[in-house]
Amino acid sequence: MGNLVFVTAHETRHSLDGLGAAFQQTKDSINKQAQQQGSRDYTDEVKAHVLRLRKAEARAEIDGFNAVVDMVRQTNPKPTLEQIYEKAPRHMHDFIDKKVNQLGINIYTLKPNLQLDKDMYLPMNAKNIEGMGKNFFDKTGYFAIDYPDNYASYAIKLAAYYEQKHHGKDSKIYLDMKELGKMGIDEASLKKAGVDFNGINTTPPKQAAPNQPAAPETADQLQARMDAMLDRINRSLEAYRQNDAEAIRAANAEMIAASPAAQKMLADHDTFTEALRQQQEQENRLYSLENMPERAQMLHSRIHEKFTAYVQEHNLPYTERGIQNSVAAITAEAYAKKLSDIDDLVVNNGRLSVKQEGRVVGSYAWVDADKAASTPERESFKETLLAEQNLAREAEQREMARQAEQSRGMGMSR
Repeated sequence: MGNLVFVTAHETRHSLDGLGAAFQQTKDSINKQAQQQGSRDYTDEVKAHVLRLRKAEARAEIDGFNAVVDMVRQTNPKPTLEQIYEKAPRHMHDFIDKKVNQLGINIYTLKPNLQLDKDMYLPMNAKNIEGMGKNFFDKTGYFAIDYPDNYASYAIKLAAYYEQKHHGKDSKIYLDMKELGKMGIDEASLKKAGVDFNGINTTPPKQAAPNQPAAPETADQLQARMDAMLDRINRSLEAYRQNDAEAIRAANAEMIAASPAAQKMLADHDTFTEALRQQQEQENRLYSLENMPERAQMLHSRIHEKFTAYVQEHNLPYTERGIQNSVAAITAEAYAKKLSDIDDLVVNNGRLSVKQEGRVVGSYAWVDADKAASTPERESFKETLLAEQNLAREAEQREMARQAEQSRGMGMSR
């Protein structure tokens, strides 16, 4: 349970920080660099992108730690490092060292580059952000592709895209791999992440002589540029007059290729679309069936089997998507009602209902059938995770009450 709480808080921090803005900033800076003349050095842009994401990941890790502390404090207002560590051991090794002493006893110590407050939370300050940048983001050998290489590969691929867009076969990308190496980024790992170094120069380019302004445009050059623009406009107008779809597309593409303003509008649209895609992928990973609690996955499997058979038997007009949505919705409700198995399922009077035999109280769960069919299953998975947190909180409160009652009984017996 603690591991799930950690991951949920981590991903929530990413959503609150708006990672799309960080990716957009990277796109803007790389697109701007791609429009420079000569050999273009993208080292600074790659470094800036990795540093932005390093900070974002560190902040998300701190929120994950604090969420687990909050969970432990519900039963123990003064938790120990051991209690915090053992609540989410898959993640806490980046915060707390666990070692066995000569007597075979586990010793838990906070990483020396972190600092807790009096309530055992990690404040979101510069020291802890840098500490978790080092402990989590910079570590090697834990992931198939380490974080610095993973995020650097994104920026480099983006540079290659804009180079092709603005310069085609004249693309000239330079990267200072010695400088990037200081951040833990290396060529072999980038290649593993899909970066093609055939179009990248890692040898320092010759620097142009300083203070050499571009020669002013001559009258003949200006006239030629204006004539070309008028030709493009006339071709576009003729294409529209002829209602020739292929010619219209070709003319529009030619107009856009010759217009920096139009290219910027398209780049902004690409940036916005990519940010949405990144956010969508992030939420899809978190709110997926594979990330649901084990009981919820079992209920989902049972309900899917029974509901699919019910739809076929009664010839109900459900699409495949409608079936998936409905199963996820009633699963969330059944999980919240603490059902552990499904014995019966029925659609009647606009309700989709399930029942578990042998329970005196809380044997039913139901949802509005039409609403369930139209609710994306991701939203229902989100509700399942919230229900899991609520159930865990209730269990901990019951345990606190039991312990308090036990303590009172021991006091009275004395």
